Amino acid sequence: MITQIQLEEIYLRLGAEGKIIPDIYKFPIDELVDPKRPWLITIPQLVKAKCQHLLCLKEEPDELIAKGVTFNGAKDTPYGWEKYKKDGLLWAADDPRICINVLIQRVGSIESEALARDIEEGGGFLHEKCPAIDLVMYPDSSYGSAPDKMHRLILAYICGVNNLRINPYASHELSGDFDEDVQNIMDKERRAFNHFNKEQRKVTKEASDKADAVVGGNASYVSTRQFSIKSQLHFTDNSDYNPNKPTEDSLVYKNGTINFQTLLMTKNSPLYLGEQECEKQIDFLRTLKRNSDDPDQQRRAQIDTAIMWVRSQLENVVGEETVKLFDSWLSKQDLSSGQWTGLNSTGRPVETACVRFLVFCYADLRASNTILFSPDPVTTETIFGKLLPFQGIESTKFIKAVIIFGENPLAKLDGTIGTTK
Repeated sequence: MITQIQLEEIYLRLGAEGKIIPDIYKFPIDELVDPKRPWLITIPQLVKAKCQHLLCLKEEPDELIAKGVTFNGAKDTPYGWEKYKKDGLLWAADDPRICINVLIQRVGSIESEALARDIEEGGGFLHEKCPAIDLVMYPDSSYGSAPDKMHRLILAYICGVNNLRINPYASHELSGDFDEDVQNIMDKERRAFNHFNKEQRKVTKEASDKADAVVGGNASYVSTRQFSIKSQLHFTDNSDYNPNKPTEDSLVYKNGTINFQTLLMTKNSPLYLGEQECEKQIDFLRTLKRNSDDPDQQRRAQIDTAIMWVRSQLENVVGEETVKLFDSWLSKQDLSSGQWTGLNSTGRPVETACVRFLVFCYADLRASNTILFSPDPVTTETIFGKLLPFQGIESTKFIKAVIIFGENPLAKLDGTIGTTK
């Protein structure tokens, strides 16, 4: 057993003065892959140290097996396995030759919940979702470091996969000088990690949706595209949704297809309106005056979809006269300001804008003795209820303070009422 003290002594030997010992070393490791290279650990050692609870899935697997989950290997056969086997490059996930560099890889942020969900929903490990494992080989090719697919390797290990395709695509050329070799190893593996995880262009949801739609697998993309063409919505970052040229009546956005798609199709979202309601609300957006050179143009779709939701909610809960009050108030607001969506604590800018529009409008109108809607708890809950589970506790308290209790925290901050002064 290599103790924590011994590991620290080895690590200090590397000349890494001032560096913190990685969390992985706080766990005793049965045996190092190479005592000269304590930054390398195997997949079983990684799981034992950082996400051992995933092994519990295998202890009582009856329920999962009943759902089709497999723990005794992959659910499919790897493409070209005969050639890999012939070349000796078909390895098990627990093979000690497959290593992770704990100084380079994200061992402190393993997404174990997502892995557990992948196992349950995906039925286990699929080779079709995992191309060959790339390895940077160490001298004599007895073992290598995987700069990518760490989560896939963990998944394969949990599922008992013994036929991973291995691609030894690079190797370390060492001089024999210990400190120099360590530096070269880290530089090369850092570059490899960045290449696979940082430099690659991430596929956008829009691009993925389009690809799915080709084989009839994405109704959301098709419906959003049809709505965009019919309603003259244009997105300069993605012309696939409306290939036509914009006209004077067109609504042009930099991006934001996801925001409109949520209102149109995402029934489990608090913002869902459906196609008919979206068609009813969309024309109002054409009446809003906008500066085409607005530096905050990127948020325009977020703000506009929030306006659509607020108008729909007020009309359905209170009535058309309330919508007219909101429209009049809105015409006096600076919609290019980042105050509507910015600095939100929940990562949900559209929901945040909805809350701010409603609360600020209510406070401003009340200051002129006009009531937007009844401040009773039932009405307030009906209007805001869908949004509250997706807002922080401060938003809930703010809504109660302004609407139910009649206070205005904004006035105490800068001497103004609401946001129009």
